[in-house]
Amino acid sequence: SIIVGWHLCRERTFFKFRFQVLIVAVLCYLFWFISSRQVRFVAPAIFATTIVAVALIKRIKIQKSLLIVMLALTIVSIPRRFISDCLISWKTAVGIIDKEHYTYASTGPGYLKACKVIHGEKVVNKRVMLLFENRGLYIPADYLIATPFFQSEIFTPPENVEMQDVINLMREQKISHVLVGLSLHDPDRLPKYLDRSEKIAKLIGSMYEKGLLIRNWDEEGFAIFRVEWDNTELRSKR
Repeated sequence: SIIVGWHLCRERTFFKFRFQVLIVAVLCYLFWFISSRQVRFVAPAIFATTIVAVALIKRIKIQKSLLIVMLALTIVSIPRRFISDCLISWKTAVGIIDKEHYTYASTGPGYLKACKVIHGEKVVNKRVMLLFENRGLYIPADYLIATPFFQSEIFTPPENVEMQDVINLMREQKISHVLVGLSLHDPDRLPKYLDRSEKIAKLIGSMYEKGLLIRNWDEEGFAIFRVEWDNTELRSKR
C-alpha cells in the first residue's frame, strides 16, 4: 500500500480520485478501529481492496524487482493465525480432521466438555445463564447471556449489582444452571471490563459457599453450577 501510494502521489492528474479513495479508506479504517478491532470484521475488505489495488497498480510502471519486494512483503504480512485457520478449515472440508476436533481447535479447551456436561444434566426445562462466556451456538439448552458489558441490560454496570439482583434474575428467567467461563480463546474478552466485573465473580463464589449454587463440574477454565432452588435461604428469598 505504501509503495503504490507513493507512486500515485507523483501523478498530478490522479489527485482528485486519489484523495477520494484516501478519505473513504481512512473512514472505513477508523470505523473498524473504534468499533471492534478484530481481524474477522475487516477481512471482507480484502476482496474490495484487492480489486482496487489491481486497478491502481496497472496505472503505474513498476520494475520487476519492486514487484518481487511487494509480493514478499505481502506474504510476510499475512498473520500466521490466519494461515493456520485456513489450513485446519480445508483439512476439515476434505475429511482429514473431524468436525469435533475442528470445533475444539476453534473454541479452545473446556468449551465442548462443558457443552457435554450440560447435555448430560437431566433437568426439565433446562435454562443456562452464561457468565464470561458468550458463545451459545453449541450450548445444548436454552440459555441467557448475562456477561456484563457484552450486553447492557443485565449486570451492567457490575459495580451496582448485589446478590439479591442475581437471585431475582435467576428467578425471573427460570435459570437452572450457571456456566462460568474464562477461556483464553474468547475474542470478546477485554481485560479492562473483566476487571470491572470482578464483583459478579465474587457474588457467584459467595452463592456457592452459601449452598445456593452446587458445583457440578469444574475443568479447563470452565465451571458449571446448578441452582439449588430447594435451599432454605433461596426459598425464603422468593
